Amino acid sequence: MGHALEEAYRVLTADGVLVDLRPEFPAHERNRRRARQQILCVGESEEIPTGTLMRNLSGFRFTDRLLADMIRRGVFTLETRKTFWFRYYHRDLASFDLFRGVRWDNAIMTPTDRRRLERSVRAHPDMDVRVDTPMQLNVFRKGMRSRMHGSWRYGSPRRNRLAHARYGRLLPSESAVRRPAVGCPV
Repeated sequence: MGHALEEAYRVLTADGVLVDLRPEFPAHERNRRRARQQILCVGESEEIPTGTLMRNLSGFRFTDRLLADMIRRGVFTLETRKTFWFRYYHRDLASFDLFRGVRWDNAIMTPTDRRRLERSVRAHPDMDVRVDTPMQLNVFRKGMRSRMHGSWRYGSPRRNRLAHARYGRLLPSESAVRRPAVGCPV
């Protein structure tokens, strides 16, 4: 997400707008059941709650911190923020499992939730599996007096090293190869 934000900043005009749409997993909720993706079996007139999906939220939290830091520094200003539930529908458990493995990074279900889901699907074969995902839509405007330069884009060099240790990758300010200027003796 850091590379995308840097590129968006680069290509936006002075009064440009950035729209950010992604799942919302607030840090203050930690990994409580009510803040997770909700799984239901749904028919024409009935909804049966069957469980939740647990995911690794570190990437979402990193992006939240990065955006909060950019707002604090004046790189972007938050104009609008909306939250809503997005619904995914699956006809059977096979398509749900495939989507869960590919799209949701192997999100985990507790064994109890899995048994409840399988039992509901067997008892009601005409029902679909629905996954409700909390989403956030943020509209940012490029800051008028801001400039992105140097390593402050992603915080201090120490913060970059910590992010590398936690997320397993180098951030741009740290990964650039430092070469001497042309014509300078090495």
